Formats: sequence, C-alpha cells, structure tokens
Amino acid sequence: MTAEVAVANKSAVVIAADSAVTASQSIGDKYATKVFNSANKLFPLTNYHPAGIMFYGSTTIGGVPWESVIKEFRRALGRKSFPELKDYAEAFLRFLTSCGFLFPEASQRDIFAYNAWEALARLFEIQERPTAASVGRALDAEIERLQKIEPIEGMDADFGAKLLDVYDAEIRDAMERIAVLGAEPSAAIQDKVRTLVRLRFTCRESLPRSSGIVIAGFGSSEVFPSVLEFSVDAVVGGRVRWWCTSAHAIDERRKGIVVPFANKDVIDIIIHGIHPKVELLFLESSARLLLSIPEVIISQIAEIGPEAKDGYLKAASEAVKVAFKELAVEILEQRRRDIEEPIVKTIENLPPTELVTLAEVLLSVSQIYQRVTPDVETVAGPIDVAIISKYEGFIWVKRKQYIDAGLNPGFVRQYLDR
Repeated sequence: MTAEVAVANKSAVVIAADSAVTASQSIGDKYATKVFNSANKLFPLTNYHPAGIMFYGSTTIGGVPWESVIKEFRRALGRKSFPELKDYAEAFLRFLTSCGFLFPEASQRDIFAYNAWEALARLFEIQERPTAASVGRALDAEIERLQKIEPIEGMDADFGAKLLDVYDAEIRDAMERIAVLGAEPSAAIQDKVRTLVRLRFTCRESLPRSSGIVIAGFGSSEVFPSVLEFSVDAVVGGRVRWWCTSAHAIDERRKGIVVPFANKDVIDIIIHGIHPKVELLFLESSARLLLSIPEVIISQIAEIGPEAKDGYLKAASEAVKVAFKELAVEILEQRRRDIEEPIVKTIENLPPTELVTLAEVLLSVSQIYQRVTPDVETVAGPIDVAIISKYEGFIWVKRKQYIDAGLNPGFVRQYLDR
C-alpha cells in the first residue's frame, strides 16, 4: 500500500507520493513481508510537456517495473504533444499494448495461467467435501456475479473467445491443479470454467497484483489542469487490461480539488471530517436500528390481526426508508457545506507554493497516523513532490536522489540532451 495525493486549482496541479513499497514472498512454508522506504513512484510522463504520472499498488506490470515502462514510453514519445491530458493517458496505455519486447508472449501466458488458476482456487478454497452439484452451483454463482460487472472497453465476447482459444492449454492446466474439480471434469463443468475465466479476464474487476495509475497535468489546448486515474493489471492476448476509475478536471465550476489515492483514510478524515469506516458504520447501524422499530412496536399491538399487522409493517417500513434517505442526504449535504466546501474554496485561491505545502502535509499526516497504529507502516519514507503548471511544465520540488551530479557529469550531460 502507499499514499498519494493530487492537489490542484486553476494555476497548477501538485502530485505527491510517499516512498513505501511492500514486498511479499514465499520462502519454503513461510510467507515473508517486508516494507522498503525508498521506492520511486512519481515521474514526469514526458520530458518536454506539462504531464506527470504516479503509480500505486503493484510496482510492476507483467513482471516489468513501472519505472522502466514509464521511461521507455518517454523515450518513444520524444517531443510529441497532445491537445488533451486524456490523449497522453491513452497514448501511454496503447504503448503498453504495442510494446511487444517488454511483454513477450511467454510472459503473457504465465500471467494468464496464474490468474486463471487463482480465480478457481479462490472460488473453491473453502469447499472441503465438494460434490458435482456444489461445484456447479459455485461456478454458476460466480458467473452470475461477473456478468453483472461492466466489460472492459474493447474486450468484448469475440476477444473473450479468442482468449479461450489462445490459452486453452493454460485453462486445462488450471483445472487439473484444482482438486475440487476432479481428475476429469464433466463437459458441463469445463464449459462453466471457461465461461468464468472468459468473464474474469474481460470484466472491470481488478486481477491480483493490479496497479493504479494517476496521470496529471495539461494538454496543449487545455488552460486548466486535470487528474485521471486508471486501473491497470495485466497484458494478455496482446491487449492491456485497463479502465478509467476517476477523472477530475479544474474548470469554471470546479476551481479546486484534493484527490487522494491508494491509502485514502487519513486524507478523507481531513477533507470530509470523518473516517470513511466510521461514516459507513454509522449509516448502516442507523438504518438497521430505524428499520427494526416498526416491527417491535406493531408486533405488540394485540388489537389488530396478522394480516393488518403485515400491512402496517410494510407501510411503516417504507416510511422509515424514505425518512432515513432524507436524513442521510441532509447529513452529507451539511458535511459538504460546512466541512468540504470551505477547504475547497481556500484551495481555489492558494498560490502554487502553498499547494505544494498542502500536498506534503497531507501525506506527512498519513505517515504519522500509520506510525501510531499497530499496523505495518505501509505509508512511509521520503515524500516526493512535483508541481505541474501550464508554462513551467513538470518541476520537481522534492525528490529522492541516488545520483550525485558531481560524481556523474557524463550522466547529467546525457540526461540534459534527451
């Protein structure tokens, strides 16, 4: 896990990231987790134009470090610019698909094989004494769940059928490794497994080891900055699995934004005035409590019969639902008006240097919060900060350095010539 933030107004957008990265590995029968506090997760997306990129979650895609992918894209992009920030994002994501030497066929097969097996293993890990009927029901339930999830753009039924054809051997191997399916699954079970795998690879639900990608800045025809967030997790069948999860643009109506990524809890407390888990618990508990009251009261009235009680209970429950919805809306509106809006209005008028301070403070508080909790400190290390403005471009404000310019003059000259 990590913590990142983007803070923006009409003048500029500031992006900041901590340096913690969690590495997990199996050693024999043990599972080890270590946290390193020196990772680079924030970079210029181009050497010549006002756009930057951050990543969180997995530090690799297809086994290739994101840092390597980003720098290879910068090299390929050169001085080319785009009119809108979304064009930079789409160019970067298309690059992942087109860059065959980074993601060879063998690598894509390994990724597909692991995720096909994982999807089945996760589904059946709790079944101790499976039967053909229970296996079929589990597959049907998972297929029904996945069918309700929106498919990834461009990954339609034809693409899914192509995956099943190209990776037939990997799917068969995954079925063989899942003991619950038996040595020779029936044709019906095999068809259901294939349907499940097809849906798993084409729907907008992240695979294990997924990454979040944040791209911020300006296109050449944009006056104000924007921030785009994407989920990216694998390259399979010659295509990258990605979709946009959020988009935030500064305009005449929305003049200031604070957008946290990855570990959002502490920043949400500051911006919204309450911990997201506490807010959810309050709303859920209040709903349960209020909905239980009509039954408690009406069930005690001896003067009315069962049929009348059912009618009164139904009417009372509907009235409570309407009242609770109105209460929730009122609470959220007051939170927006009294807590969020004053902060955003202040951000609208902050000079760029103050945007930098705000971004750094938000991540520093997140680090302190993690330090005083019993959890592993997955938000830690130096904070990298960059400010992106329309005409100054991408400017580092704080950055970890392991290259001494005095000891590496050749590298500095090479870097400046790029």
